[in-house]
Amino acid sequence: MLAKAIAINPQYKNFNYNELEQQRTTIVYSSALEKALFYSYIGNYFLADKYFEIVNRLNYLPKQVNINYNYIINMMKSAILSGHFESAFYTGKHFLYTNSNNLNNDKLAEVYMWEAFACAGIYKEDLFVQYKNLALNLSPKNPQVYWILGNIYWKIYIDDTTNAIDNYQKALNLMPKENLDYFILSMELAQIYKNLGDITKAYAIAYNMIISQKELPNIENINPLDTPIYLTYAKAYDILGNTQLAKIYYQIAFNLNPNIDIPEKYYPNNAEKLQYLPSIIIDINDKTAIELKTNIFD
Repeated sequence: MLAKAIAINPQYKNFNYNELEQQRTTIVYSSALEKALFYSYIGNYFLADKYFEIVNRLNYLPKQVNINYNYIINMMKSAILSGHFESAFYTGKHFLYTNSNNLNNDKLAEVYMWEAFACAGIYKEDLFVQYKNLALNLSPKNPQVYWILGNIYWKIYIDDTTNAIDNYQKALNLMPKENLDYFILSMELAQIYKNLGDITKAYAIAYNMIISQKELPNIENINPLDTPIYLTYAKAYDILGNTQLAKIYYQIAFNLNPNIDIPEKYYPNNAEKLQYLPSIIIDINDKTAIELKTNIFD
């Protein structure tokens, strides 16, 4: 196409094709990364994984030096929850090398703990301990640090439920109850107790969280960015035995993310599942590089 343009107008002989290719790579990288982050945010790790594969193939991050803190944190979190631990590890390593002096203790501790998560995922045990201790020593009263550490013990060291519960509880003790994260984290803790067979504790946590909420999430004008909230309510009502409300919220969550794990009793057959296939989910086969403007990390 460039050759044809030059044949029509010789001035295009001076066009820098390498610069054009660089721009194209930037657009594809940004588009794939935005989609990976978006799908990870709503819990669709299957599609997030597909887009992270594109991001990793381009290996473009080292050129993106001036990326802000919130973007890096969500990039690391999304990569980890999608199973791309090595990508998260090098992202964090590069960011710490270029920006660690610009962060306060709380923010730096969170980067350290996500880096510890990545190290645990790729079996770098010594580095896991090193980054974990750096985070805890730097910001010992930061609830996010304990939440991340609880996730490490729950999702990486699967048998270590004691440390998972202990760190989740520390996070809750330090977190304001009006914080939405408090509700979501409480239900994660309740889910652990349910999985362990301690229904009494799971029920108590779910009950206290539900009655503490003054407003239920909107089920008429559904926002895909609220997917984690709908799923949290579904799990709470499931634990409480309110199958009618649990089904409503599970169906909404499934409509936004068809890859979430829903108890079979809420979807007795595949035909029923098909009713909730989402229209808002971006087609993974779409080859265009249109950047998602989600603004969820501002």
